[in-house]
Amino acid sequence: MKIRTMRPADEEIIRAMYRDAFAGAPWFEKVPEEEVLMRWESHRGKIGFSCLVAEEAGELMGATWWDTLTIDALSAERGETLAEFALREGTKAERIIWIRETVVFQRFQGRGIARMLKAASLEVISAEAKSLILTRMRDDNMGILHVAQRFGFKRTGIRMPSKSNPDVWHEYWYLNIMETNNE
Repeated sequence: MKIRTMRPADEEIIRAMYRDAFAGAPWFEKVPEEEVLMRWESHRGKIGFSCLVAEEAGELMGATWWDTLTIDALSAERGETLAEFALREGTKAERIIWIRETVVFQRFQGRGIARMLKAASLEVISAEAKSLILTRMRDDNMGILHVAQRFGFKRTGIRMPSKSNPDVWHEYWYLNIMETNNE
């Protein structure tokens, strides 16, 4: 398997992967294609958007993407509490990165693909600048929580109920990358 930068021709498959991943555990959500396209276009249009894909024998298996946020953009998108946390925690960071999604087709889950994508994304991010990386994860998504912890992500303590299911909670997690390959 190889990890590579997304190509424009990959976008339709990534959107199908997104729908497929959210149809399975722990979400079990049927996200309409129009909603997936709206979310994808919103993410893809953000400053600093980057996407990596996992591919084997020409078949895409997983993807992860992220972008760069200002404190003002973070506050507008995620609220003052998280923006204040980012200001405190990221005082030496040159930028704030938001990891939007890490998705794997259900038929390929459990093979370490999310872990490999996370490792590759952190390598790319840390090579570019000192960064405070933020992400949001469901409390019941044990697989991705274990992956995040393995790479040193920590809980912010800031939680919020899911928009689609108020019985499910999301928590914001962070990782400070203060060393770069350029130093």
